[in-house]
Amino acid sequence: LFAFGGGAVLPYLQFDSVAIWSGGQVWRLFTYAFVHPPSLSDLLWLAIEMYMLFMFGREVERFIGQRAYIVLYLVLLFLPAVVLTVLSLWSPTIFATSTALHFAIFVAFATIYPNVQLFMRIAAKWVALVFIAIGTLSALAAHHWQSLVVLWTSVGAAFLFIELRGAGPE
Repeated sequence: LFAFGGGAVLPYLQFDSVAIWSGGQVWRLFTYAFVHPPSLSDLLWLAIEMYMLFMFGREVERFIGQRAYIVLYLVLLFLPAVVLTVLSLWSPTIFATSTALHFAIFVAFATIYPNVQLFMRIAAKWVALVFIAIGTLSALAAHHWQSLVVLWTSVGAAFLFIELRGAGPE
């Protein structure tokens, strides 16, 4: 949108609890994941996210099936937004990005295949736990409560979804 001069539309796509409650703009419950800041580092991170989604999402879909994968993706898209909407009754919230959603797909992968060797022969379950810890500590240090809520809602939903389908740690 920025390339075509439509950057002014982006604020209407990000999650904004006040706009949802007072303006009835319910599309914000899912369009927030399509909004990424236009900086070079953020766009590079988006490219990494898409590659990771392709690599790990493909394996998750192969294991649970196409329909279940679509349901998982929709749960990971809507559930954090719904939780933020409810929590916004106490504190208005603005949020945008799909980082936690795509990380949750990796958590689903690590739940299905916990002992798969990844980076430097480290098991997927440990990589997931380290990244969860880093994300949690980063959100706590920066006082980004909405990021913490989205991270833990996404991770918990992905883990429970896979566990309830009968897969997971031995």
